[in-house]
Formats: sequence, structure tokens, C-alpha cells
Amino acid sequence: MLINQLTAGAAYCGSSANWTGSMTELACAGTTSLSRGDMALLGSATPAKQATLLLLGGRAGQRPLGGDTLCPMDPLHRMHLGSSDLSGEVRFPITSNDLPAAYPGAVIAGSSRRFQLWHRDTTDTGFALSNGVRVTCAPWDRAPVE
Repeated sequence: MLINQLTAGAAYCGSSANWTGSMTELACAGTTSLSRGDMALLGSATPAKQATLLLLGGRAGQRPLGGDTLCPMDPLHRMHLGSSDLSGEVRFPITSNDLPAAYPGAVIAGSSRRFQLWHRDTTDTGFALSNGVRVTCAPWDRAPVE
């Protein structure tokens, strides 16, 4: 059985402090296999009970946006809406079905995708952004037979 695996995400492009005084962070969790469906992107240090949006981009960059920095660049897609919990955390499970079908090369070995978390904030702009996370599709590999 062949599966497409992802290497763990690498953080890039920093963020500014949100109204809590912390910088919102985005990180990868779970195994690196999209086909197993247990990979997730985790946001932390967001203000509690605020709207969140996971962004997906095809290339890296740094563009000013509000009082922060947009890290993933065009083509840019809005992936998942969510809400942070009382501790300021949010979880977005990621499977191959979550990647936009129209996205060129959505799941191709060796390609990288970049993610960033947007969330409501009480700063002057009304929102804040996390760091960026790069996830690279690994070459096809054989999964253990169960």
C-alpha cells in the first residue's frame, strides 16, 4: 500500500504580539502521513474564544498586512474557519481531502505548502497573525502492512 507522507512542518516568518501580549504560534502535530488522517495544525496563544481562519499558500514571502506580516503568498486560500478555546488554542486536522482540488499540485511529492493562522484580536486592525509553517510533501513511501 502506497501513502503520501509529509515531513514535519518548519516554522518561518515571525508574528507580532496580540492583545494578550503573546505571539500567536502555529505548529504541526500528529504523524506525517496524510493518508492516516492524524496530522493537525495547532494554534496557540490566541485570545480565548475568538474566530480563527487557517490560510494556505503556495510560496513563502513576507508582506505587511494590518499590523502584522502575511507569510504564505499567492495563490492564497482560506482553508478552515474555527474558534479558539478558553485556553487560546485551536486545532485544524489536515487530510488530503482538505487541500483545495483546484490548487495546482496540491499533493505532489517534493512540493511545499505554507500555512498561517489568522484570528480576531482587539488590536487597532481587529486581527492578528501567527508565524508561518512550511509543510513539504515527502516522496511516496511504503506503509507497514497491518
